[in-house]
Amino acid sequence: MLEKGDRIDVGSLPTDLGGVRGPGGANLLPEVPQTYELAMAAFEKAFLQDALSRHGSDLAKTALAVGLTRKALTQKLTQLGLPFVPAPT
Repeated sequence: MLEKGDRIDVGSLPTDLGGVRGPGGANLLPEVPQTYELAMAAFEKAFLQDALSRHGSDLAKTALAVGLTRKALTQKLTQLGLPFVPAPT
């Protein structure tokens, strides 16, 4: 028997199966969003932050890399509450 009681969660698993433990056996995996919409927003936010970082915060290059227009990218960044510097006009 791996765990006491009748519940096994991700923290109960060996690290090669997804169990990530810190000091005292605390589960280090991030909390999973409770709804599809929250999960998608979390994914989009992380995805776009990574893309912006890889392209030096250049909106045009980032938009091209992720397959959006620059306008759609700025709208998505605004929707997700991500800061960005608008391109000079």
